[in-house]
Amino acid sequence: MKSLPIFFLLLLSACINAQTQRETEQRYADYPWQFTTPMPHGRYGHDAIYASNGNIYVMGGLVYKVVKGFTNGKGQKGWIIDHYNDGRYSNLTFDPIKNQWEYMTSIPGTEYGNHVMLYYPDEDKWIEKQVAITKLTNEAKIKLCQPLDNNKKPARIYGANFIRQGNGVAITTLQNNIVLWVGGGDFLNDGTNIALPYQLKEDTWPGLIRKEYEFESGRRKTIYETDQREMFQTTVPPMQESRRDHRAVTTSDGKIYVLGGWRREKTGVNLEKGTYNKMVNVVSKTMECYDPEPNRWEYKKPLSCERMSFAAVAGNDNKIYIFGGAAGMETEPKTLILNTVEVYDPETDSWSFRKSMPVKRSGHCAVLAADGKIYVLGGSEVPDLPLNTVYIYDPEKDIWEKGPDMILPRDVFAAVSTPDGKIYAIGGTDVNAYKNKALWKHLAELVPNDELGDYTGKVQDTVEVLDIHKWRKSKEKK
Repeated sequence: MKSLPIFFLLLLSACINAQTQRETEQRYADYPWQFTTPMPHGRYGHDAIYASNGNIYVMGGLVYKVVKGFTNGKGQKGWIIDHYNDGRYSNLTFDPIKNQWEYMTSIPGTEYGNHVMLYYPDEDKWIEKQVAITKLTNEAKIKLCQPLDNNKKPARIYGANFIRQGNGVAITTLQNNIVLWVGGGDFLNDGTNIALPYQLKEDTWPGLIRKEYEFESGRRKTIYETDQREMFQTTVPPMQESRRDHRAVTTSDGKIYVLGGWRREKTGVNLEKGTYNKMVNVVSKTMECYDPEPNRWEYKKPLSCERMSFAAVAGNDNKIYIFGGAAGMETEPKTLILNTVEVYDPETDSWSFRKSMPVKRSGHCAVLAADGKIYVLGGSEVPDLPLNTVYIYDPEKDIWEKGPDMILPRDVFAAVSTPDGKIYAIGGTDVNAYKNKALWKHLAELVPNDELGDYTGKVQDTVEVLDIHKWRKSKEKK
């Protein structure tokens, strides 16, 4: 009988939630952008593509659990945010027809650090242990894998720790059924030069190669000096530079262009002793091209200046358009935020300037939409002040127009366009956006009062979609 009051409370809560949802949907009804199914977790610093199978793939980034909770102040509304410090959530896919998200196989980690992963086949469960696999004796490995229950299968030990999150990663299409993950931050949060292919149909990544690294000059090579083909079961060579917060674009001939970004670089390296003086941040203006047929990377003509956190997209003319970004480390106060637009012609290996954006931007996204125009979304004009504005560029006429604002400000997020004329804005962060009073007023008009509280932004799990055909028609009627 005690369960009856609980049942009625749950029923009442469900009715209230349904009513709140209806009220929220009514408030959003007249907006060009509409919310769709949110991701399982909030994330930023990720990338996304529309794949040949009709699904949207989201990879990398920093993943957070975002739920309603309370801040330290008693009774104040806030958000509880837990950071998942591993890469097991680094790969998921969205089916636009079913409006459904699904986790895919995690990108592999490395045999590095004082971690091992134990896999229990009966429970289909991973457990992480704080122990260096290279220091384990065979007896210790056997003991570690012994099951508590003799009727169950023994655990299997792996050196991979799955802590490749891919913050600032770039992904692009290698072939119709392959996605290429390039660069991004690793477990030390430095840029990497990896270029790992993901098989869409099989949902698989290259396996790890279990072996000791070779010795050079009497010392063991580190993972940073090891070609990825020595570590992973792949024939794809690594990039020539380590990168994060860069961009990757595939042109119609199947070639992949990777541009800009930044890395942490050792100075004063002594190879014989395996020492270095310090690590410095280096922002790149280089561009390298991967040609699958000879299976190699080759440098192309560099950008006009160093850029990170910019946007890039291939146009219908097969040229590569890049927009804005930071002309140096984004975290440094003197770094310029750019509004310039550069276009690369692969046929002549040359760059040219086009009409600049109406605004400066970094941490934004650009997509080539079904109408042949490029939509530049969100980002920030000043670091850590996300915006919801949208600008549209016409490559044929070299002109800009104002587009429909997104519902929420978004920075360091991902966006994709689909052939049916839709654009998806995925995740990111709106933290600090509401220092702008105009945006706070906008937020108060949209968000139900019980969610507003002392809201200052969060890592977003939300996804919103714009139907450009529907928006154009509604604009013509006005």
